[in-house]
Amino acid sequence: MDLLIDTNVILDFLLKRLAFAKAAYVFECCEQGVIKGYFTVSQSTDIFYLLRREGATAIQANALIATLAETLQPLDNSVEDMNKALTSDMADYEDALLAQTALRANLTYILTNNLKDFSNSPVTAIGYDEFEHHFQLLVET
Repeated sequence: MDLLIDTNVILDFLLKRLAFAKAAYVFECCEQGVIKGYFTVSQSTDIFYLLRREGATAIQANALIATLAETLQPLDNSVEDMNKALTSDMADYEDALLAQTALRANLTYILTNNLKDFSNSPVTAIGYDEFEHHFQLLVET
């Protein structure tokens, strides 16, 4: 299973938010190599900004992003991804850019806790519960 992990899921994990346990499970699966998790290079700037806004120092935010890149595979965004996102049916540009990058990389899913934002995504978006269901099917086969 290859999936792009949305910024909100990454922040659930890094900031130990309400859904931390579910996000931690996803990251554990990635660390163990059972699934391949990805994030985009463009997400790193958003993550850095949001970590700083939540009180992390620049050094702490840099370290967290470096650790993130050790656990998840970074994907470059392309000009083609950008152009397709600008003309997509998705309302939010950042989400559209993630979806187009995931599509180009032939990823199976986008893991998010904002499914409604990905209703017009060209890549199927799943939430934590669906992830656990798909992961169980993966383990059983």
